[in-house]
Amino acid sequence: MKTFKFFPTLAICFAFLLNTCGLNAQAQKNSDKDAVGFLKTFQDAYNRGDLPALMTMYAPEITSVRSDGKTEKVAKSEFEKDYIRDFGESAGTNQVFNISDTRILPDGKVKIMGSFDGYDFDRKTMAKLNPTMGDFEYIIANEGGSWKFTEMKIVPAINQIWRDIRATVMAYQAAYNKEDAAAMIALYTQNCERINPDGKTIKGAYNIEASFKEIFQNEDGALIVKLANVVPNFDGSVSVSGTFMVNGLAKSGDRVARNGSYNNKAVKENGKWKFSEVKLGGLVKTVMYHKVADYAKWKETFDGLLRTRRDAGELSFEVGTMHDDPSTVYVINEWDSADTFQKFVASSDLQNAMKVGGVMDAPQMMVLNKK
Repeated sequence: MKTFKFFPTLAICFAFLLNTCGLNAQAQKNSDKDAVGFLKTFQDAYNRGDLPALMTMYAPEITSVRSDGKTEKVAKSEFEKDYIRDFGESAGTNQVFNISDTRILPDGKVKIMGSFDGYDFDRKTMAKLNPTMGDFEYIIANEGGSWKFTEMKIVPAINQIWRDIRATVMAYQAAYNKEDAAAMIALYTQNCERINPDGKTIKGAYNIEASFKEIFQNEDGALIVKLANVVPNFDGSVSVSGTFMVNGLAKSGDRVARNGSYNNKAVKENGKWKFSEVKLGGLVKTVMYHKVADYAKWKETFDGLLRTRRDAGELSFEVGTMHDDPSTVYVINEWDSADTFQKFVASSDLQNAMKVGGVMDAPQMMVLNKK
C-alpha cells in the first residue's frame, strides 16, 4: 500500500500561518498605537493653535475627499492658510477625535476612521458658542520616520442637518402656497410659540393653525422662504435663520406684500425636525462700497470671513465691482436689524480683514429698511 506523508508539509504550513498571523496581529497593534499617538498629537496641536507643529504633520500634497467621493489634490500651503485664518479669528474651535477603527493598507499606509466632536468658542471670553461634530477618514504615511497626512475625508454632521432643515423649510413653503394649514402645523411641535413682527405671541399648535386659516381666508399670497444659517445648539436643537417674502392679493383686492427675517428653533421629534419656536422680524439691506488694491486678494479675504459673517447675523450677501471701475467693489447684505449690521462693522474681525484684503479707502455705507 502506498503511503502519502502529508503531515510534515501541513505542520510547516500551519506554522507559517501562525507566524504570519502573529506578524499581522503585531503590525496591526503597532499601527493602532501609531494612529492613536498621531491623532492625539494632532488634536493637542490644533486645540492650542500650534501652527508649526501642525504643518509637520502634513505631506507636501494631500488628497481631499468630498462627501460624494470626488477627490482633489490640495497643497500643504493651503491648509496652512486655513489655519492662519482660523487661529486669527475671534471664534476658535476645540475638537476631540475618537478613533473607531484603523487599517493597514497594502502600501504600508494606515487608514484611520472615527468621529470628532467639540465646539466653537469666543477667544476673548472662552465662552462656548455652538457644538461641532462629524465623521472622518484619514490616511497617514510614514515619511522619513514621521507619520503625515496624505488623504483626508471629513463629513461634518451639519451637512446632513442642513439638508434636513432645508427640506423642512421647503415643505413649509409648499404647504403655505397650497393653503394647507394642517400640513404646515405638522411641522411645528405641539407646544410651539410664534412671535410675529409686531410682537404678538401665539402659543400652541392649535392657535397657530387657526391663525394660518384666517390668513388663507383673507388673502391669496405666494410665500418664498430663503434659508441663511443653520447652527447646532448644545441642547440638541438647531437655530434656523433666513428671510421670507409674501406677495399676492387680499380678498378685498388690495396688494399683499410682506417681507422680513426669521429666527427659529428646531428640535427633532420621532426622527423629524420640527419648529418649536418661530420669531419673525424686520429686514435691513445694507450697501457698502470701497476701492481695493487687488480684487482677487480682497475676495479671498472676504470668503475667509464666511463663518464670522454668519455668526454675526448675515442673512445674505452679494459682491461685485462697479461697471466702469473694477477697483471699486460693492457688498450688498441683508440683516435682521441695523444694530446687527453696525455691530459687525465695528468688529475687529472686519477691520483686520479690510487691512489684509487691501481696502484703500474708508467704505461708503447705506443702511436701507426693506419695505
